Amino acid sequence: MVYWILYLFSIVSLWSCVSEKKELAFKGFAYKASLSDSIVYMDVNKERVEPINLIDGLKEVHKDTEQKVKRLLDLVDEISFFIPETTASSIIGVVSKVIRTDDRVYVLDNEKSKALFVFDQSGKFIKGIGHAGSGPGEFVEPTDFEIDEAEGVVYIYDQYQSLVNRYDMDGRYLGRFRLLFRSKGLVKIGDEFVFQNLLGNDHIEAIKKSALTVTDTSGLPTQVGLSMLRYNFVSDCLVRINDEMVHHMIPYNDTIYHITPNGFFARYAFVFPESNRLPKDFVKRAGPIYEKFRERFPSNRYTYYENGCWETDSHVMATLNHEDANCTVLYSKEDRSSLVVPRILNSEDFSMKSLALLLNKPVSGYKDHFIIPVYMPNFWENLDPVFSNMSEGEKKKWVTEYPELNDWSQEDNPLICFLRFKSNV
Repeated sequence: MVYWILYLFSIVSLWSCVSEKKELAFKGFAYKASLSDSIVYMDVNKERVEPINLIDGLKEVHKDTEQKVKRLLDLVDEISFFIPETTASSIIGVVSKVIRTDDRVYVLDNEKSKALFVFDQSGKFIKGIGHAGSGPGEFVEPTDFEIDEAEGVVYIYDQYQSLVNRYDMDGRYLGRFRLLFRSKGLVKIGDEFVFQNLLGNDHIEAIKKSALTVTDTSGLPTQVGLSMLRYNFVSDCLVRINDEMVHHMIPYNDTIYHITPNGFFARYAFVFPESNRLPKDFVKRAGPIYEKFRERFPSNRYTYYENGCWETDSHVMATLNHEDANCTVLYSKEDRSSLVVPRILNSEDFSMKSLALLLNKPVSGYKDHFIIPVYMPNFWENLDPVFSNMSEGEKKKWVTEYPELNDWSQEDNPLICFLRFKSNV
């Protein structure tokens, strides 16, 4: 009985809050987001929206591919490797998210161990924060986490239970709050949380069809924004760029948003060749079934990105499907130039840089680095054919250039690359 009284009280509290919620102001242009949220199709003020023009790059994507790969690799300014120590208490199946502070590296595995692990900068395992379970301080499906160093708090979001657990930096449990809507990921901006919504919130009138919900520190919604595509296979993406800004994109659309303490900004828009662009009514024509979408809009005819777009202080990186070619796009914020490169490995400059860039996708971009996990089976599978064409001396020289490989074996955790590009593309 007490439980139901508390539950009803929380529902009343939610509705009293969201009944006064306000639509987020979209800085730089004024319109209410439509079902296909595309600034290219909308008659809006685009003065503050920066186009990432890919028309020429995609038209010539199959020309001089080796030179393009070499150019991309030459733009790498620094690549450092981090090997998380493998212990019985720190087995990582999939690197879901990484946050690096001045003295620690936090790695979330949402698939195998379903845990948040803490390492020092050398890779030595320090501890886990939280553990599997359904009690206080425990989680069932941790899909995201945030660190507020100024506050000294680690937040871990459990999608299964719609709970945000709070811990101090030493892993001690501090409490939790429960969401009354379905969400996948979170970021913390100032004193508010921004949640990336999932489908299934239609019973909450003020939240349904919204891609993002802003809450206070107790989890009560205060604002909503952006229209969610009604696909059961679409996952949005929140990527922290730095301590004051977050990148948000919705697959199959062309717009990248910035979330800041001052509001939401439509910041970049991919400009594709019109002949390859998804029609503006593609949501209506395809319906909610992923297989139907791929049948009607095959990647050998249309250009789109599904779930691959990341950002640092200096660059935007995306992976695109274009005419059956998987492409990496690198855009420089400094000179507004872009490079479109097929994801191939027949360049003469075959190195750890090429393995990291062309075989793997980042999990995030933070400050000046893209963070890219590399998995041992995938690594050796692609390395063996190259080694077979090398002499023993060439093999030894290649491995000597990357001493990290000597400490990395098939049974170890994935290797994590921190990758930084030069300013000019």
